[in-house]
Amino acid sequence: MLINQKPFIVPFTFIYFFSLFGGVASLVGGEGNSSVYAVFWVVLYLFTIAFMMCSSIGFRIYKYELPVLLFCIYVSISFLWSEIPASSVKYSLSVVFNILFALLCSRWFSVNEFFILLLKYLNVFILLGLSLAAVGVDSAFYVDPLNRPNLLGTPLIQGLFSHKIYAGVYSAIALFWNLYYQKGYLRVFFVGSSLLLVLLSGSSLGLLVLFVGMLIKTMLYIFKKKEVRTLYLAPSLILFIFLLVIAFVGLPIVMGLLGRDLTFTGRSGLWEWGIHFFNEKPWLGWGYAGIFSDAVNAPENMINDSEYYKAPHFHNAYLQVLAELGIVGFIFIYFNLLISLKVTWSNYWSGKEDYFAPLIFLLVILLVGFGMNIMFRYNELTTVVVFFVFLQINKTLINRDATYKSKSLC
Repeated sequence: MLINQKPFIVPFTFIYFFSLFGGVASLVGGEGNSSVYAVFWVVLYLFTIAFMMCSSIGFRIYKYELPVLLFCIYVSISFLWSEIPASSVKYSLSVVFNILFALLCSRWFSVNEFFILLLKYLNVFILLGLSLAAVGVDSAFYVDPLNRPNLLGTPLIQGLFSHKIYAGVYSAIALFWNLYYQKGYLRVFFVGSSLLLVLLSGSSLGLLVLFVGMLIKTMLYIFKKKEVRTLYLAPSLILFIFLLVIAFVGLPIVMGLLGRDLTFTGRSGLWEWGIHFFNEKPWLGWGYAGIFSDAVNAPENMINDSEYYKAPHFHNAYLQVLAELGIVGFIFIYFNLLISLKVTWSNYWSGKEDYFAPLIFLLVILLVGFGMNIMFRYNELTTVVVFFVFLQINKTLINRDATYKSKSLC
């Protein structure tokens, strides 16, 4: 039966994004602490299927959607070579349903509509989180095993996000989007609230995104004119590489100022294990969610966990995909990411302002992926945004080819 979906789209997407931001996990005390979390997500998955069934399009597959759906099949069957198949089935289905939600969004929204809506939701989420922290709600604060303060000297605040790192990174991204989309007093207010949560979160990655993102935004603006790019782009890239070398040499000093050690709080040891697992099964990997688990036979049991906590992943998006999905999965995700980055960059520099938000998002995610498992994680915001961009770019390229062929025939 066909129904008018329009009145239900905004409330459904708000609840879904609220959950992707980590709101549900934060309110129930973490992903594994309540059956409410699991039931809530199952309901969202069922509504995703219902929306697809009750639309005029239904389960029809467009040409631009086919590669993504084939990838979903690959992820879904990865349990066949997983050593903990129950974990792989559970979480691969979760991430596939996340991709189906991204597919729905690609049918409902244009690029500009999607990112403006996402920014509105993100601003509401940040303000709610800060408000809960202001009145002393325990779940709004992050309990740091090392008792590290933030730059303001206060307890660490994660708001409604599931972790302080997500609070820092996504608030920094929201800051750039607010600078671009908002005007007047609203710009000051929302940029200020985003900056406040970045600082209160105590996330070094959030601060890094803030600094590097501002450089990226400035360069995108300066080099938007072709004549400026022709004259100054090459020297600027050389200067940028030089600054990276200086930053690398001064890394011990910077890490000391941030209260961090040169192992990046134990991450470097996990990265070595990520390389080890990839080398063991390079082509297909260990299966999605096939390494880290509470199962007795989980492959992660060979890892000497950090003295601070039990690692849930490798804290590196690139190594996580390589270890779990192998070279096959890695090529699909990062080839599409680079294609999407190339097209968004080209479109933005050609004067299509709608592509600023996805462009800066993709650039930031490429950066933070070196220290954060953020690229392809179930029930997480970046997965949905990245696959939405994949689908929109595929649609753009296929439509462009079709237009070119029709003109050639004429």
